[in-house]
Amino acid sequence: MGTHKLIQKSLKLTAVGAIAFSVLAQPLSMVASASEVTKTENKLLTATVQSKELLKNNIFTPISYLDTTAEQPFPNWQMALVSSDTSLENISAVGADTKLTYTKMIDDSRISYFTYGSSYPWMRISIFDDGRVTLYGGYADRLLDRVAFYQDVPTTIGKIYTLNQITPTTQMAYSVYASDTSSSTQLAYISAYNSAVVNNSTTFIATSSTTRITTIINGMVGASVKSIQSPNYPISVSLKENSDTTKIKTDIDALFLDNTPTSNAIKTTTDQAAIDALQKQIDILEASTTKTT
Repeated sequence: MGTHKLIQKSLKLTAVGAIAFSVLAQPLSMVASASEVTKTENKLLTATVQSKELLKNNIFTPISYLDTTAEQPFPNWQMALVSSDTSLENISAVGADTKLTYTKMIDDSRISYFTYGSSYPWMRISIFDDGRVTLYGGYADRLLDRVAFYQDVPTTIGKIYTLNQITPTTQMAYSVYASDTSSSTQLAYISAYNSAVVNNSTTFIATSSTTRITTIINGMVGASVKSIQSPNYPISVSLKENSDTTKIKTDIDALFLDNTPTSNAIKTTTDQAAIDALQKQIDILEASTTKTT
């Protein structure tokens, strides 16, 4: 057998193996032929499913209260100031980025206090040793600041995404927004006022390669403290891509002659880029999507 044929056969086996591996997440050594692809493809659910979580630190785990040099209370989230006009229930309420500055207030070894650029210098964010995070400094007839936290996420133009909000108590209400970073266009919105329902979700179509997910924590009138995050009543936000597994299966078949994996031959137009693109789509599926008999 000539060198050229060996190379072609190796490329064919690599293509078949790579696809089967991405579907089953099994070692390449277990893939005998393209017929294995058919078996594994049949294990994909013929439905629209969601991807793995796309947000980093979507459960808003805070910094340690001992970390007095941190600039953000929640890793992977950028803090921003928010307009005091509570009638602005949209992304336009979000203002300039801001950061924490440690401030020693009282001799308490269990809490650290930080200013964060509020126009009211007595306002603080406090972080406790048990993971609680609060806004601190309001008083009667004075609205505690609203604050925002956002994260930019790579997205695919034209893809459908699901945005989810979990609020365990109305006292920790927050709004969630998806917006186009290139135009600041609001794509989706879940109101804080829906917080009587613990789990809320909505969908949107991405319009750019980067989408910004923003949460706005609502202030409270007549309160000196408002919880932002609590280990007993944790808030979270989720972003997942909706994937059509039927289309993925069709695209896998299209790599082979006559759209038939059992042909044991790939099309001349099938290249590593096409294989990698499909493998990427399969890799982001939730674990529960695959290995279904």
